[in-house]
Amino acid sequence: MANDRLKITIADNASPWLKWAMNNFPSWRRKAMKSLGYFISTKIKDGIRSGAPGGKEYERFMPAARRKKIRREKKNKYPYMGKLVRAIGYQYKDSEGSVVVGWLSNSAIRLGSKHEGGTHVAVTPKMRRKFAAAGVPFSAGKEALRIPARPTIGPMADVLKDDYTPYIEKKILGYLNTGGPSSSSSNRKYVVKGAF
Repeated sequence: MANDRLKITIADNASPWLKWAMNNFPSWRRKAMKSLGYFISTKIKDGIRSGAPGGKEYERFMPAARRKKIRREKKNKYPYMGKLVRAIGYQYKDSEGSVVVGWLSNSAIRLGSKHEGGTHVAVTPKMRRKFAAAGVPFSAGKEALRIPARPTIGPMADVLKDDYTPYIEKKILGYLNTGGPSSSSSNRKYVVKGAF
C-alpha cells in the first residue's frame, strides 16, 4: 500500500494456472480486477459505517446528544465521516494490471486525511458562541478541539489482504466454467485521486 492509496496486484501470489489465465485472457483479468476493486471499496465503506474498520473501533469525538444540541437537529445518529464514505472508489490501471482503491476527489483527500491522521481545529469566537448558545460552553482556556485519528485503509487492507487472490481465482474460474464474463458492463469510470 502506498502512502496515498491502496494498490492491489495479484501476480506475486497467483498460482501457475491463474497466471496463465490472466496472461491469456486479459479481458478476463481486467473484469476480475475491476470486480475486486468494487469488492474492496465496498468492504472499506462497510468498515467505516460499522465504526470499527478492521475490528478496531473509532475513537468518539463527541457524544451524539451534544452534537444534536449544537446543530439543533432532531436526529440522534451521526455517521462516522458523514458523506465522505461515498467518496471512496476504485480505478483499474490497465498498463499495470492493477486496481487502486481510494479517494475520488481532491477535497475528499483533504478531509479524509484529517480523519485518518487526526487533527486539531481552532476554537473561533463564532464557534465559542454557537457552543455556548447550545448549552455546552467551552472553558475559557479552550483553544482547540482535537479530532481523533480514525485509521481506516490500513486496518481494512490488513484484514482483506488474504482475500485478494482467492477472490480473483474464483472469478477467473467462474469465467472458465461459463466461457467468459458477461458482456454487460458499466460505462462509469472512476479516477482515484488518493487514499486515507
